Amino acid sequence: MVRAQTLWILSALLATCCHAQIDESSFVVISGEADLARINEKTLSISTSLPFVLEDKHVSKLLAATSLNNFEAIGCKLTAAGLRRLAEFKTLRGLRLKTEFRENAQLEALGACMSLTSLHLEGLEGVSLDFVSSLGAAATLEHLFLSGDKLVCGRFGEHLGKLKVLKRLELRGGGKFPETGWSGLGAHPTLAQLTLHGFMPPMGLLAALAGAPKLAELEINADPFDTGDGVFTDEALAALAALAPLQKLALLHAQITGKNFALLAECKTLMTLRIEACPRLKDEAFARIADFAKLTAVELNNCPGITDAGIGELVNAPALKALTLYNMPGVTMRSVGHVEMCTEARVQFDAGVGSRHPRKGMPPIVKCKKLVHIHAEAQMASCDVEADAVELWFSPTVDGLKALLNSRKIVWLKLTKATDEHLALLSRCAGLLSVVVTQSPSISDAGISAMAANKTLRELYVECGATLSDASLAAFKKHASLVSLSLVPVKADGTRERASQLTDAGLSALASNGALRCVRLTLSDSVTDAGVASLAKIKNLEYAWLYGGSKLTDQSAKSLAGLKGLLHCIFYHTPGLTAAAPGYFKNNKLICELAFYYCDGVPLADLKAIYVANPGMILRGGKPRDASGREG
Repeated sequence: MVRAQTLWILSALLATCCHAQIDESSFVVISGEADLARINEKTLSISTSLPFVLEDKHVSKLLAATSLNNFEAIGCKLTAAGLRRLAEFKTLRGLRLKTEFRENAQLEALGACMSLTSLHLEGLEGVSLDFVSSLGAAATLEHLFLSGDKLVCGRFGEHLGKLKVLKRLELRGGGKFPETGWSGLGAHPTLAQLTLHGFMPPMGLLAALAGAPKLAELEINADPFDTGDGVFTDEALAALAALAPLQKLALLHAQITGKNFALLAECKTLMTLRIEACPRLKDEAFARIADFAKLTAVELNNCPGITDAGIGELVNAPALKALTLYNMPGVTMRSVGHVEMCTEARVQFDAGVGSRHPRKGMPPIVKCKKLVHIHAEAQMASCDVEADAVELWFSPTVDGLKALLNSRKIVWLKLTKATDEHLALLSRCAGLLSVVVTQSPSISDAGISAMAANKTLRELYVECGATLSDASLAAFKKHASLVSLSLVPVKADGTRERASQLTDAGLSALASNGALRCVRLTLSDSVTDAGVASLAKIKNLEYAWLYGGSKLTDQSAKSLAGLKGLLHCIFYHTPGLTAAAPGYFKNNKLICELAFYYCDGVPLADLKAIYVANPGMILRGGKPRDASGREG
């Protein structure tokens, strides 16, 4: 949704931006009347934000933007006269207004805007949608978005035929729509995308769509609270079978059982199917799925009536390449091996391996062809996982884990609530390249040290217990293939422990591993600047994340700043750092991320000064917290 609303702005700006010189006046956000003075002939985009409320008296100042392409106003109070003056913007392409439209004259005034390609209106309360007949004069309108709690249709369906180049239509809200009068929609020559959200489209509308020659994408999100005539039923589903050009179909909150589902096979070009929150959908829906010749992707979300038997039928679709299941309590491990959640290794890499921060400039170390998320614990031993990357959202038994590892060659594995026994098993798994272990405070030096026996391992991330000591680091000092090592002690609730038992001796031992590129460690209060200086001897180090260390001073920052290839440097809870620490990184031209979290001695003002000199750098500081108030 957010992406779609952003694209309509970007598409309207693209042509002008390619030929105009962009400066600070090109994009103006008005949050107060003083901001109106920033508008000039170079302004391409104007948007308002609360508490500023746009009124008719402000429009004359807006007209200074003679090259305006986009205008977005939230909370405006423009009358029909004010809206009519927007037609004076001869280059206006995108218009979005979020307010309360209570007079038909307000909407009819928009018909004077002859150059619009995108019109987005929110807050239509009881006004007639017949105003679209006046938009027909704008022969350029391609995207129309209308939203309101009480949409009044009138002859809206007929008037849509006057919008000769309309490609995308979205109706969101509520209201009553007539059974007849939809000829303009059904016979529209260019309409390719239709979204109906919050109401049940009448059968007359669905029947009219059968004649739409270009309609390729359809989303129907019925009202989840309507249990009467407004529900989307099997009969309504049958009406969609006549949509010959349909390629993508999404049904949300529909009361379908699946008895007419096979009729959709008449949509010979259907490639993508998404069904969400349909509690009555049964396995029988997929009995004839083999007739869907071009169906390549299916997503099911919160359909409790679907079981393993239904998934077993679904995978018989001859062209199926991606099957995504969310919140499916009737599906067990016998089916989950077919689930493809992600095919981009970089996405998963950034999400959990080695770092939870963005890692710009640092390519993925382990490349995965296919990632499978496994949420259910049942039937693990019989699961044949068709993937080289697996994420388990539970703690398997050792025998279950052994069965999984024996089923396929897995190179990337994520476990939660694991033990030393799990790691001992993984240490003997040939070909394993990356291991991520979360929420596992029972893991000790014994389990971590055992992983050093796995000679193919390239990445190891472990959320372990607070007993973490130098023995874990010493075990990897001669590991030739290890590139990323992250050891982060956590409590039973998953929050971080403030300290470990690591000392300078352990850091010195780890420094002898010249292959390391990423180090993420929680330090003890006995670690000194000498220990960090040892880490700075790892010449290939690109990522350094250090948590704790009450004895560390600015000298530690200076040591790391001397690494010519360092890209990321993050300090957490290091009270000995002062305003001088960021200054050591001023001459490091490669570093792209520098952070001082909970470092009270490093003022945010100093970070801002560094940003002025290095505008491409990610700079962070302060005391971040997540939505629950815990340390972020």
